[in-house]
Amino acid sequence: MRKMVIAVVVLVGFAGVCWAQFPVPLDIQKELALYGNLAQTDAGITSNGEMACGPVAVTNSLAYLQNKYGGVYDTLLIPDVDGTGTITNLDLVSVCNTLMTANYMNTGAGGTTQDNLIWGKEQWIEGQAKGKTKYAAQDSWGWVNHTQPDYVQSMYPTWSFLYNELVACEDVEILISIDAENGHYVTLTSFHWADTNNNGIIDDSGAFIDFIDPLTGGVNQTSISQSTLNGKIFTAYFSSTPSYIATAVSESPTPEPATMTLLVLGLGGAALLRRRMK
Repeated sequence: MRKMVIAVVVLVGFAGVCWAQFPVPLDIQKELALYGNLAQTDAGITSNGEMACGPVAVTNSLAYLQNKYGGVYDTLLIPDVDGTGTITNLDLVSVCNTLMTANYMNTGAGGTTQDNLIWGKEQWIEGQAKGKTKYAAQDSWGWVNHTQPDYVQSMYPTWSFLYNELVACEDVEILISIDAENGHYVTLTSFHWADTNNNGIIDDSGAFIDFIDPLTGGVNQTSISQSTLNGKIFTAYFSSTPSYIATAVSESPTPEPATMTLLVLGLGGAALLRRRMK
């Protein structure tokens, strides 16, 4: 009987946290100071820099992962320039240049394909900090250059994926696309939307995302809306051309921080019950 009571308490704790992930409005903003601020035009970026939005977005994202979870990654993902451990002195340029090479993302005159970006990022992380990271992705483009990993879902990215990955303190890169071949990578930092009519579809007004834009290395913003036909999340990033979020990929330490919090809460409640029932 004692074991049954403990199990019920743990399950209720999980259900409560899951329910709390969808408040109205849905509003999540990450700590901007933890991200990198590298731009495609920064000094030292190799000759493909003008098309390096993918490696730049990933590099800025890796800075967040390392700065947020220093106890897990230390300075493994991005080297510290002067050895002081200060998060503003990370060698972003050298990591970006390495990511652009054929061993990783194979960035060329036409930019970086989404499969090369996802595959190359995993290769870099696992090469520096093997077995410490969990990956997730939703991708509407087909895979040509590599075998598609099991963690990649073939679909348009959903608002719940973007929102939940940010809530779980994961770093997220997205591809804002104008068609099936062209687009721009950014590092997602926020998601803001109030579902005023409670229909599960992003409203046309008042919904937006923030991101670190490789064009400048600073924060940018675009409004978002959602198609009721196919679920595409449209953006206003390209003012003269309709665009949508074609790919979203995230990573976080293993196990995920949110999972660890739930386990601690659940085990703590179980221990308290044991003490009371003795």
